[in-house]
Amino acid sequence: MGFNFELKHTRQTPGHINKFYNYFSNKPAIDLLFADNVRLEYPTVNADLGISWAWGSFAFGKNSLNWGYGENGKIVLSNRAPSFPYIKLNIKPTDWFRFDYIHAWLNSNVIDSNSFYASWRYRENQNTDRFSFKSKFIALHSATFLPLENLEVSLGESVVYADNLQVIYLIPFMFFDLGDEYLMRNNNYAGSSTQLFLSASSRNHIPHTHLYSNFHADELTPDGLFDPKTQYYKMAFTFGANVVDLPFTNLGTTIEYTKVYPGEYRHFIPTLTYESSSILLGHWIGDNADMIYFALDYIFIRGLKAKVWTQYIRKGTEAIGNRAYKVTIPQPHFLFTDNIIDRKNYRYYGIEIEYEITHELFVKTHFQYLDFQQRIQYGKYKSILYRDFSFLFLVMEFNGFKKRQLN
Repeated sequence: MGFNFELKHTRQTPGHINKFYNYFSNKPAIDLLFADNVRLEYPTVNADLGISWAWGSFAFGKNSLNWGYGENGKIVLSNRAPSFPYIKLNIKPTDWFRFDYIHAWLNSNVIDSNSFYASWRYRENQNTDRFSFKSKFIALHSATFLPLENLEVSLGESVVYADNLQVIYLIPFMFFDLGDEYLMRNNNYAGSSTQLFLSASSRNHIPHTHLYSNFHADELTPDGLFDPKTQYYKMAFTFGANVVDLPFTNLGTTIEYTKVYPGEYRHFIPTLTYESSSILLGHWIGDNADMIYFALDYIFIRGLKAKVWTQYIRKGTEAIGNRAYKVTIPQPHFLFTDNIIDRKNYRYYGIEIEYEITHELFVKTHFQYLDFQQRIQYGKYKSILYRDFSFLFLVMEFNGFKKRQLN
């Protein structure tokens, strides 16, 4: 049995939050509690309780969850969105098979228009009616096969649904897509949003090398997948490689490419987007974007390590709201825009240094440089430079709960 508890409350002066570093990065997103002209406040509270046995484990709590592989973001399930309540089941009956299941309670940020009723409080020029938000949930399960040592292949599906908790999605081995068919009664506007995902990982089949890939799809039409006149799909993929101890000991090299097609993670029903607290559950670059990432990390002595990295991102119009449905079939081309300024490029350069003074007691620092380019007319971009620096002294990390990534 294990547990985890984390509580952090941050207070900042307005204007000290770099919008690119905090709102367009792989950092966990800020969930504002309070904001005015004097201060910004945002809390982080996570708690987990779990139990394990010879062939499995069960946990519940409130935390961020991950699924899949990725050094600089994950396309299936990442820790970008603020944490949420969950239950999790892991079963490994043999050495060559593993099954994982999650059910989580998300934050929809969609107000239930039927929930308003009057309160007894009166404030001039202010609505004091009581209201609530629409309920939103996600269920996810996956089967992982290990045919060879250090080789894993995973297949899974997920469903985002809203309004009422559905028992059918609390059944770990239920096919969620068929469960959606049962509940929607052949009416798309009464249904949920289902997704398919895959991953593969090979470690040391090429010496010193980890190769990995992920695939995630909201919608696929196989009949028209390769026909530009009929093709329609919303999907994303990642390919990456990590090499260690080459050409010399303690050096690591990572290269990774991610592409997210237009409309991925989005939905025409606001409560069925692939989000919690209005933050994507998948890759932080969002839809209609791609990214190439490269990093070198080196361990100088015990406890002292450094990393230098760079990444380049191209981005077009995000399919937010009805922008995804102005064009349906054929598929909007990659990096499409519905206005000139939506076309953007991001070039990042960064360095991170960390020293562990003693067990789980750290000194950390980082510097980041961003060249942000926004199109102002066809063939011409305006460039803006940003810098971000932080120094954290005596950062203590303690965790009594043995957490395991779901892949």
